[in-house]
Parts: sequence; C-alpha cells; structure tokens
Amino acid sequence: MSREAVIGVDLGTQATKVELVASDGEPLATRQVPVAYDSPQPGWAEQDASVLEDSALAAIRAAIEAAPGVEVAGISVAAQMGGAIGIDEGFDAVTVHELWLDTRSDADRQAVLSADGDRIVDANGIIPFVGPRVRRWLREEPALGSRLARVVAPGPYVMGRLTATSAAGAYCDRTQANMYGCFDARGNRWDGSLADAVGIPAGLLPRLVEPTTVVGRLSRHAAARCGLPDGVPVVAGVGDGTGGWLAAGGVRSGVCIDTGGVVGPLRHHGRPLHARPAARADLHARGRPRPVVPAGLHDRHRHRAPLAGRSPGQR
Repeated sequence: MSREAVIGVDLGTQATKVELVASDGEPLATRQVPVAYDSPQPGWAEQDASVLEDSALAAIRAAIEAAPGVEVAGISVAAQMGGAIGIDEGFDAVTVHELWLDTRSDADRQAVLSADGDRIVDANGIIPFVGPRVRRWLREEPALGSRLARVVAPGPYVMGRLTATSAAGAYCDRTQANMYGCFDARGNRWDGSLADAVGIPAGLLPRLVEPTTVVGRLSRHAAARCGLPDGVPVVAGVGDGTGGWLAAGGVRSGVCIDTGGVVGPLRHHGRPLHARPAARADLHARGRPRPVVPAGLHDRHRHRAPLAGRSPGQR
C-alpha cells in the first residue's frame, strides 16, 4: 500500500532543496541540488531562469527515488524573495532571474523612495525590490516592454513552469507581494497608483492568490522529468522568509524572530500593520553598525538608511 506524502521545494540562493514529508508529518527524504549565480560585474547577481526549474525537477526526482512507494498528494514552494523574472505570454523567461541581492536597481529604488517613500513603505511595510528592477529594465531596454507579459518571483516562476501555464496563470502569493512595492497590505490588493510610483506597469502584475491556492497541476512534460505522475496538484506556497517564520512559531502577536542566513532578517509579528518609516534601530554584527527598518527585511545594502533620515554611520 502506498504512503501519502507532500513535496516542499525550497529555492535558495545557493541550493534548491526538496523535502518529501508523509501526511502524518514524518520526513521521508531530503535532497538538494547546488545552484550558482553569475556576477559579471560588481553588484550584479543573475542566473538563467532555467537553473531554478532544472534544479527543482532534479531535486524532486532524487527525493522520489529515495522513497519508493510514495503517492504524492501535492507540491508547493518556499522561495527566495525580492528577485524578479520577466516572462512572455507563453510563460517563457525573457529576462534573467535578477536575484534579490543584485544592486543594479539601487539608484532607481532611491529615486522612488525619495519621491514617494513614506506612502510606499506605509502600504507595503517594506521598501520596494521588484518595481525598481522593472523600472530599470524598461529604461535600459525599452524594446523589452513589447515582450514582457508579467513579472514573477522565483517561486511562482517554477510553479508556473511545472504546470505549463500561460502568463494569464502567473501569480504572486500575498506573503511576498509587498516586494513589488505596490501592494496594499491592509486591503490585500495591488495599488495601481503605487505601481506607477515604483515604476512597474500595472499590466505586468500577476494575479494575487492565497498561499494555499491550487494554482495548477503537474504537466505531463514536468512529470516525465521529475518522476511523478502528471496531474499532481501544485499549490502557490510562500516566500522563504515567511515559511521560516511560520515554522519557527511566528504566528502570535508580539513574537520576534531573528533569522540567520545569507542575510539576517528580524521579524516582529503584530496586528494591524503599523509601518514606521522614521523608526530605526542599529544592530552590531561583525563589528559594524547595521541599520534596521522595522517591518522590513534587512540586508547588507545601505539604501534603507534614508528612510530613517540618517546615514548608516550615524547612531
């Protein structure tokens, strides 16, 4: 008798990991595939979008082969947040995957924050990542606009490829919609005026879904590559930060979680959303002051400090 299980895909910066878990919660297999990104110039971090798809399918196959006799009831994803991939109407990538740590759009981010920063942060709870990238893409390569149908994050890109959907089926789960910079977190909807402010045409925004939404079913082509039968339900999933915070118990008001990794996000759970662009705290890690804007993700880049009205060196 086969055992029912689900598959979780973790699209990380350095590896794609897959966990096969039985319906009673018992881990059955874990496999990972190393991935790399290119930095042809300082501040660049990009990879061919196929790296994400190929590594996910390879890791799924490895996990399935390690646990024969399992019937997979569903697949979902927790993926790195803040990156962007442009797709055409057929859901083929027309840009590279520009990773969250790519700094080429820093000047665009600063420009939109200088013009409308308080409104953007108040609505999203964080500074924008995806919108300024698209703003730069369209400025540097105007012809790209005729090929772009949607802009998606890494997780939704891979799930879209696994289901062989079109651009109309592209989605963004609401746990990472604020990375675009034009999400009304209180109203759980895209805000067209904020899309204009951050530089992403509203027509490029994918549909918003809940993390538990079944967004499609495993296509015959993807199934053949990963060793599963076609038709397995594919669920939207979440951003990796959100998934980690959920697993760590960040589900009650007042809980604070400090995440270690390539970056060190500090998360506080509270209701309702109360973004304070003027608030700032300095943490000392590795002997250097690090600015933190509450309600946002903190990384090594210093473009967050102007939200607080002080440079990173001021305390």
